[in-house]
Amino acid sequence: MRRPSSRDDGSAAVELAAAMPAVALLLGAVAGAGVWGARQVAAQQAAGAAARAVLVGEPGQAAAAAASAVGDGATVSVAESGASVIVTVVVEAGGWLPDARASVVVTDAP
Repeated sequence: MRRPSSRDDGSAAVELAAAMPAVALLLGAVAGAGVWGARQVAAQQAAGAAARAVLVGEPGQAAAAAASAVGDGATVSVAESGASVIVTVVVEAGGWLPDARASVVVTDAP
């Protein structure tokens, strides 16, 4: 049997070193997407909590209910438009990710 040429020695290590930055970037993007998804779910839950507070008849407590559902770093707005109340929650994602935003519209039942 012939021994392989010494030119091929270490080629696997070089290929791994060349591919490693792309793998790290991909893993970082997947982790960032997971964090953003969790914040989006938290924003939706906070908007739902605020909408429930409006339905119970405590529109002043809506912002507090939403803030307690998300924690720090959330912006809550409650706007009345005729027979509708629009609750919007924005959670800062930070970094290069867009902010997580959720809105719930509460209307009076006929």
